[in-house]
Amino acid sequence: MNGKQLQQWREESGLSQLEIERETGINRATLSLIENGYREFSPKQEIAVRKVILRALRARSASISKAAAQAERLEIPA
Repeated sequence: MNGKQLQQWREESGLSQLEIERETGINRATLSLIENGYREFSPKQEIAVRKVILRALRARSASISKAAAQAERLEIPA
């Protein structure tokens, strides 16, 4: 994953750099350097970030599915 991918996936998952910092221990300054192409991940950092983003995307997907199921149960007047 390169820096631009990190930024895109982080934003799509609804995570801030602060949230990733809290979950992985990688400070925001380092995340910013990676996102802007001035630094690369270590393999260990990349794995940690991917896990956090995947967890957030799964949670977001589950909430969207739940909301869709609830919407289907609503009666829509004709």
